[in-house]
Amino acid sequence: MSANAVPPLPSVVPIADYEPPAFGGPPVQPPATGQGPRRRRPAAVGSAPDSAPEDTATRAAALFADAALRRVLEVLDRRRPLAQLRPLMAVGLVDSLPAVAGAHRGAGPARLRRVVA
Repeated sequence: MSANAVPPLPSVVPIADYEPPAFGGPPVQPPATGQGPRRRRPAAVGSAPDSAPEDTATRAAALFADAALRRVLEVLDRRRPLAQLRPLMAVGLVDSLPAVAGAHRGAGPARLRRVVA
């Protein structure tokens, strides 16, 4: 790196923690029931794992959220008409987008960034 080069700005910066302080003392362990640890029974051959429907629903929700966010950004960039958002969003949200788009006019194109925690 040369002496004149400016280091790139980080894409993710820490923010202040706004969680209220914990109250009520330390966590309490549940009372012992006298039983040993539960043992899982092996799943029957050919049965789907318990988490498969939840994983499918989570994946579908993530795909919908990604598609909806991309369309919102395209509307804000004026690459897509506002009417194409009506099937995806509540009426109040769709109607609020022109005001948001006007506030950010000239700020450059909107871009998705993946944030890994």
